[in-house]
Amino acid sequence: MPTRRRAILATAQRDPHNPRSMPAAPLDRYDGYSLLELPQAPSASWTQAQPGVAAGTLETQMLDSAQLGNRREIQLYRSAGYRPGAPSQALLVLFDGESYTSQVPTPTILDNLVAAGRIPPLAAILISNPSEAARSAELPPNPRFARFLAEELMPWAKARGVFAPAARTVVAGASYGGLAAAWAGLTHPEWFGNVYSQSGSFWWAPGWQQAGAFAQGEAQAEWLTRRFVQSPRLPLRFQLEAGLFETGRPGQVGILDATRHLRDVLRAKGYPVGHREYAAAHGYEHWRISLADGLVALLGHV
Repeated sequence: MPTRRRAILATAQRDPHNPRSMPAAPLDRYDGYSLLELPQAPSASWTQAQPGVAAGTLETQMLDSAQLGNRREIQLYRSAGYRPGAPSQALLVLFDGESYTSQVPTPTILDNLVAAGRIPPLAAILISNPSEAARSAELPPNPRFARFLAEELMPWAKARGVFAPAARTVVAGASYGGLAAAWAGLTHPEWFGNVYSQSGSFWWAPGWQQAGAFAQGEAQAEWLTRRFVQSPRLPLRFQLEAGLFETGRPGQVGILDATRHLRDVLRAKGYPVGHREYAAAHGYEHWRISLADGLVALLGHV
């Protein structure tokens, strides 16, 4: 089955009769995929550059990590009106930075939200992955990656004027990135006071095999949710979301149910938790639209 799937994906191409695609300007007919949006689909207006909106700045740096033994690209965004250390401002820390600048126009979304007064002026740290293998090793709960965030990345960014108090800092991501965001909040609430997960992989547990099964059985699933059960309540707020079509294989917990389980655990512990579900599956075509709503939910009050 994996071989057949790879063969299909190798020759799959977009619908030649549909001009809408993701990305909007694909490299060739095999790049990306076609988009179909029905009349009542959520508006994508926040993703589109608006006339008269002041653009923020985007700076690209390379950061070496002694904790992880690798090097990665970091992009630092500063919105119009952002002033380092000003008490009214906020910070967004976002995993999979390479995707959140290509498939998701995050700087444009932030420009629009700030200009509309929906969120305060802010900075953002977009963290890219050195490789796909590094992503799979680092974003699921990994103590060394947590130390990289707390001991290397955040002090490094602060030295460059990109910082905010934990209560005004959102750590966010999708899929493994959503899982990593919740792990960052659990392990380092002194840096990250707000967790935003887009379709987080909360089914995950140590022992997960890429072939699609747990080494020690399905009972080991939802490892991070059980860590929150065992942990005392921390100064964290959460925004969780999942697609209605993100169900698991027969006999396995999918993202939709795992997100609902985490929501219930967090609320039982007394955490403030926002939760949304959408008629969507697992992909950036939806996450690019819901990102604005999640950020407003967490930062619109500050």
